[in-house]
Amino acid sequence: MKQLLLILSIFYAAAAFAEPAKNFDGSWYDKPAKGWEREALPIGNGYMGAMIFGKVGTEVIQFNEKTLWDGGKGMWADYQGGNYQGRAKYLKEVQSLFKAGKDQQASKLASKKLVGNQRAYGAYQNFGSLIIKTGHDQVTDYRRSLDFKKAEALVSYKDDNVIFTRTHFASYPDRLLVHRFEASQNASINLDIDFKSAQQLTKTKTIAGGFSYEGNVHGNKMKWQMRLIAVNNGGSRELVNGRIIIIGADSVVLYQVAATEYKQSYPEYKGTDYLAITEKAITKAVEKGYDNIRETHRTDHQTLYNRVKLNITGKDNFTTPTNERIQNYKESRDDRGLEILLFNFGRYMMIASSRPGSLPANLQGVWNNSNNPQWTSDYHANINLQMNYWMAETTNLAETVTPLIEFIDSLREPGRVTAKEYYDAEGWVAHTMINTFGFTAPGWKFNWGYAPNAAAWLSRHTWEHYNFGRDTTYLQNTAYPILKEAVLFWEQYLTVDDDGTLVSSPSFSPEHGPITVGSTMDQQVAYDILSICIEAAEILEVDADKVTLWRNMRSRLSPLKIGKHGQLQEWKEDLDDPQDTHRHVNHLYGLHPGRQITPRGTPELTEAAKVSLKFRGDSGTGWSLAWKINFWARLLDGNRAHTLFGNLLSKRVLPNLFDTHPPFQIDGNFGATNAVAEMLLQSHTGSIEFLPALPDVWSEGEITGLRARGNIVVDLKWQKNKLVSATLNALDGGDFKLIYKNKNKLISLKANTPKIVHF
Repeated sequence: MKQLLLILSIFYAAAAFAEPAKNFDGSWYDKPAKGWEREALPIGNGYMGAMIFGKVGTEVIQFNEKTLWDGGKGMWADYQGGNYQGRAKYLKEVQSLFKAGKDQQASKLASKKLVGNQRAYGAYQNFGSLIIKTGHDQVTDYRRSLDFKKAEALVSYKDDNVIFTRTHFASYPDRLLVHRFEASQNASINLDIDFKSAQQLTKTKTIAGGFSYEGNVHGNKMKWQMRLIAVNNGGSRELVNGRIIIIGADSVVLYQVAATEYKQSYPEYKGTDYLAITEKAITKAVEKGYDNIRETHRTDHQTLYNRVKLNITGKDNFTTPTNERIQNYKESRDDRGLEILLFNFGRYMMIASSRPGSLPANLQGVWNNSNNPQWTSDYHANINLQMNYWMAETTNLAETVTPLIEFIDSLREPGRVTAKEYYDAEGWVAHTMINTFGFTAPGWKFNWGYAPNAAAWLSRHTWEHYNFGRDTTYLQNTAYPILKEAVLFWEQYLTVDDDGTLVSSPSFSPEHGPITVGSTMDQQVAYDILSICIEAAEILEVDADKVTLWRNMRSRLSPLKIGKHGQLQEWKEDLDDPQDTHRHVNHLYGLHPGRQITPRGTPELTEAAKVSLKFRGDSGTGWSLAWKINFWARLLDGNRAHTLFGNLLSKRVLPNLFDTHPPFQIDGNFGATNAVAEMLLQSHTGSIEFLPALPDVWSEGEITGLRARGNIVVDLKWQKNKLVSATLNALDGGDFKLIYKNKNKLISLKANTPKIVHF
């Protein structure tokens, strides 16, 4: 048996050196990674993430555990979620100054008083790195890859005619990071494995096969533990001062798990039995064994990942290393396979960074190598966190939304405090910056931190989760309470302007322009949350009096306006500058993700939105470009959408496929993946529209497994830029309106009975 395993090991290792097969779904490279952000490869299971460098002599595996944060009460006992007490009196004064036409005084007071307390906000933390010395130096036939379908990072090379391979994956079912080292010749593996903590290490304890490492975060003293054991086949294993030394092994498997005392529970945010979590995972790993763990991991991942498959006929330079493909694409824009790869990478990253039981994906998903990351690697809620999850519903990964919904729900309690202290209002509110310790106050600088629309915007995700899945029990017990309490805030925040309309005051278009009243984005968010709550209440047949109130409020909102340039005004006054190319385009919220502006329903506003989008240009940060692609898809302009998709892939995608703001932000990856889905299928208007924004260069293709609102799975085939067929599977059945180009069709579908439709 041992000889058979050796032969199989040689066979699979040799296969690693062959050119990738055409059906290989992933990225690959012929050199080790030099840097973390641009080149290392990500694996993750929602709880933990790791970056694989694939270095030869000394491998580095940097890793994270998503609850490892600095900040909160552990850093400052009087931490109150960023809230200053009694700020509502300044809100009333600001509103009065705006009413009196004293805009400058109002703006000055708002900037000074309607801000939050930065103290103990904290930041997402780097856990540390495994440093693994292999004894190798000059090698040949080097290759490393990330297999999206198997969710495995692979490294292989030849040293003195011995083929060495490494397999890395992050198992969600077993809550483990797993690292396997193999060789084509027995007794060839020698490893010196050390843990370099990025936090305060207080205790290292020998356990069977390895060590447990305990410590705390430098600032807030959050407690953590990481367990690491090695299971070697052949050779010897020695445990010395926190290091695992393997000599002469045939193969070695490392099992790694980490956890913290953090608990998503206001106001203390601690209480998890992290020691029990790590012990259970390691004990189970030893009992279960590598082969079973790997099989379970693949089955779990592929159950989600294999739901959707995209094929676009055209050039596919799969035999070229991915970093070179990206470079070549900048010149040619002719690699359909690379475009598919970016779409698939977003799906891979969503599964790797957001699973039930974990926190939601943050600005960097779950991957972060700094204790002082840019923007604290937190939860920005003026576009970024929301963009992370657009694709989860459209690409049939609804399970990955659970952490977001639980996180939103957890913000209600601290959000009530902020609503009272800053607005003297009921309901709940949040703003731009949110940490894991219930920070719902405005940010500490008004011009980026004031965004009371964030709670309503986040709440629409709870509605979308219902709208795609149509689980009425979930709507009643989870989504509607969140939505109703979010709109309750708006019932009291909106004020009557001089023209008799309802406006937000003060109001600020995210990170851009003057402090005013009734900025367009606020008005659109108010319209959106009111409309959603009306629809939800009518479905549940509750709160008839509230529905009447909400309808009345919606009818009184200050309307959207078209300005002197033909643009959709960003502010109530006509202040837009055609030369303004700011990265935020939030005044088009009503176009996407909202549904207030649609080509068929509101053609004049649609044209105005198009003018505004042209003003902003076809460049931008990674996430900004991703949002613009979604806008153009909603405007039914596939060619313009594809142009910007190409711009993002050429200018804002790093060699490892990470999106960059700069620096790395995962929202652009997720936003780009959703944009592809929007180009091929839309369902936000109440109808299901096929190929609404198909680019000319995607003349032939097929996609299976997309999800439309109404709990419908849709497969599409097209040739010569025309729909060939659509296959619909309505999991709950029902009547649906279908649209293709200017043709409409009504159809009745039986539950879970696929039906092919032709136009």
